[in-house]
Amino acid sequence: MSLIPQLTVLFLGAVFSALPIICVKEYINRGQINPFFLYLAIISNIIVVLFYVKMFTMQNATVGYSNIKYLSIMLVFFVCIFYYKESITMAQFIGIVLGLITIYLLN
Repeated sequence: MSLIPQLTVLFLGAVFSALPIICVKEYINRGQINPFFLYLAIISNIIVVLFYVKMFTMQNATVGYSNIKYLSIMLVFFVCIFYYKESITMAQFIGIVLGLITIYLLN
């Protein structure tokens, strides 16, 4: 099994897993007037299920799901830090670093 398609599925799965969170945040920030971002969140959740199916045919479900979820957490983390200018505590930063170590150890 090639590593490149597996990484592609992992990355795209993480993007579509993170997208609903970002869309809901954007919907709230824009005053909950236009439901576009809610529809986008729903569609993204449907698409991520397809990436779960593909990932689980490529590797163990426990590892695949953990990798997709943790990478989506990282994406949301970076979007919130750099786009929404949210701040984090040192304990939260350490948690992110420990999560990266977890992904390394899972693989």
